[in-house]
Amino acid sequence: MLWFRGISRLTPVAVSSLGLLSPLTAVILGWALLGQAMGGLSLAGLLMVLGSVLAVQWQTGRESSTPCPTEITLATRRPA
Repeated sequence: MLWFRGISRLTPVAVSSLGLLSPLTAVILGWALLGQAMGGLSLAGLLMVLGSVLAVQWQTGRESSTPCPTEITLATRRPA
């Protein structure tokens, strides 16, 4: 129930990022807690996925702070 309430308040981009972060968390926890090996290729893949998720989140945050042209038009229109 908590999961569904949480994702209902997030943007679709944030929810899809959570789906990509689950395998990364499993790999990191397996390495840290269980002593599983992480080779160079695994580390490179982990960093690539993490970097892409951060880039998408950063770009989405920038786009949401910029008003769309409709909002600008409505804000500058004077009543007749």
